[in-house]
Amino acid sequence: MPHTLGPRRPRNGNPYHGLTQELYLIFIGVTLVLYALHENTLGFFNEGEPQTHYEVALPW
Repeated sequence: MPHTLGPRRPRNGNPYHGLTQELYLIFIGVTLVLYALHENTLGFFNEGEPQTHYEVALPW
């Protein structure tokens, strides 16, 4: 069965290997960055003004 999802990676007991692991790590990284930017934006534009996340229009 040919392996067509990318370069071969050794199996080292990691359930996420190959392309699946890369996509998983990228997803986690992007999520953390977006969350950090969202928190910084809220703190920067709404200083001293308590607001919930539901009152902020998300770009997506």
